[in-house]
Amino acid sequence: MVNTSYTLDALSINMTTAWTNISSSPETIPSPDQRYPHHELLEIFIPSALLIDRVATPIFYVIGAIGNTLSAKVWLEKRIRSNNSSAIYLATLAISDLLFLMLHILVDLKYAWGFHPLKYPVLCEVFFVLYLVPQYLSPLLVLGFTIERYIAVCHPFKKERYCTPRTALKAIVCLVVFSVLLCVVQAWFWTYSDGACVVRPEAVVGHNSSIWSIWTWSTEIIIFMLVPLTILLFNILVIKEIKRLKNMDLIYHQDNHKHWAATTVMLLSVSFYVIFTTLPATLVYSMTYVLPERTKNLTDAQIRTDSSWQGYFSYLMIRKIVEEICLSHYACNIFIYLVTGVQFRKALVNNIRYVLNTLKGMKRVKNYQQVPDKGDNDKKQTMTSTEIMTTCMAVN
Repeated sequence: MVNTSYTLDALSINMTTAWTNISSSPETIPSPDQRYPHHELLEIFIPSALLIDRVATPIFYVIGAIGNTLSAKVWLEKRIRSNNSSAIYLATLAISDLLFLMLHILVDLKYAWGFHPLKYPVLCEVFFVLYLVPQYLSPLLVLGFTIERYIAVCHPFKKERYCTPRTALKAIVCLVVFSVLLCVVQAWFWTYSDGACVVRPEAVVGHNSSIWSIWTWSTEIIIFMLVPLTILLFNILVIKEIKRLKNMDLIYHQDNHKHWAATTVMLLSVSFYVIFTTLPATLVYSMTYVLPERTKNLTDAQIRTDSSWQGYFSYLMIRKIVEEICLSHYACNIFIYLVTGVQFRKALVNNIRYVLNTLKGMKRVKNYQQVPDKGDNDKKQTMTSTEIMTTCMAVN
């Protein structure tokens, strides 16, 4: 549900007009969300919300770019994914989250900075399909490995059949196809018109009962409410089973059981993180249609003292905070892996050590190549390919 505010604000934002003459008669004064673009509306009436958007969001971009790239690299290592189906899900999750954050930049440029990178034919229609697929895919992937962990813990005799890398790949393909099918209709909803990317007029006939509104809310309730609640249900069942096994002393302390327990804790942590960052956003967005009606045809000065508008601005502030919290689960999974994933931690350290040793080897080779020959100042001492390989191997 993160930053899908375009689905709620698109109509009003696309109707924005330049408004400079506030001395006109009240009947001709348009609503603030019509006379100001979204970022100007925040800047004028709730600048702290705009500040949060402009400061916090880029931080998550940086964290997500680094964290998701490293996560995907580690989980895709052959020795980790060969016998670990959960690694397939987590690698796909990292790639999906990275893609979403990259596309989210274009949305943020419009709603936080006032740029319009999508006002081009074809790009407008295709973008929201590409943007929503990874957004929907993230909680679906979490659901996938949550069900897999449920089978491994609660039905261990079925683990060899269902909890395999091959099965995980098949499930991921199905989830991707399902996400695409949910989102492909967005190519029809959005259209390029009069130099802007807007919702097609035919799609919003009937306002709250329009096909656009019904489809948007139906899909987002499924993905951002029913899916997290299903994840929560399976997590409760897993925790109850672990507690039962522990009480019966059926969880041993050998290394393989310790690894199994650590993996379970890591996956449960990721699952609960998605739940706690997704459900609140869904609830906040659902409040849009129960807010009291705001007084229309007010000047800026009147709006600042109007209770209905001040209540609406308080809601926008809360929504912005929730949006940023929700955005974090697309960027910050690496911290969960580092804290709870022993195997991930070791693999990441080995990767960092390898990169550092390689850089040291390259620097040492460069230094050798720059040493002048004592017998001839015009000649540089060079290393043979065998010497270079020996040096790099010695450093590593």
